[in-house]
Amino acid sequence: MNNENNNQSISYDGGEKKNSSIIYILLLISIAICMIACFLPYVDILGIKQNYISGLDGDVLDGIFVLIFGGVAIVTLFFKKRLPALIMQLLSGAVFFYDYFKQLDSPSYKLVSHFYGYGFYILFIFLIVSIVLALIRVVNKKKFI
Repeated sequence: MNNENNNQSISYDGGEKKNSSIIYILLLISIAICMIACFLPYVDILGIKQNYISGLDGDVLDGIFVLIFGGVAIVTLFFKKRLPALIMQLLSGAVFFYDYFKQLDSPSYKLVSHFYGYGFYILFIFLIVSIVLALIRVVNKKKFI
């Protein structure tokens, strides 16, 4: 009976480490996809497609901030830092959503026909995914990675 308990605890710890590794890899992939999505078609205004880096209304820094914060998040993940990666992804999300709501309030933006491109949706989805995964890593008390 003693051997059975020891085997169960070993497999449990191995499972936790494996789950933490999966979250770590998924987080790296989701941040990388966010960074790539900055270069994909973000919005189509009057037939002109723009990505998040080229800037909307001449606002180039928003996309560059998302790239910088994503790069810093990946570097902090390689150094096994959990909280800085979460903070960087929260800052990326803040920049993205600030820019999105600023566009919605812009009078010129309301008058012109526009459509969001697939880069917008990919960035939106994977920013949320990366924030949730980074939050899971911070909340997770066991420090396997």
